[in-house]
Amino acid sequence: DCNERDSDGRTPLIHAVISGYDKVVELLLQHGARLSEIDRERRTAIHWAVLHRREGILRLLLRH
Repeated sequence: DCNERDSDGRTPLIHAVISGYDKVVELLLQHGARLSEIDRERRTAIHWAVLHRREGILRLLLRH
């Protein structure tokens, strides 16, 4: 399940965004990762992309 959460409530998509893994983000989105998932800090993948200045990933997320 690509929307499985860890102990911080973070999904694989959120981890890929934080780490800057563009290709992984793209693959997760293609396989059903949901942008609406929030972690324990009440942040989504889009929030994390902005916080970490991942401009390319942010464009990917907004196009999805």
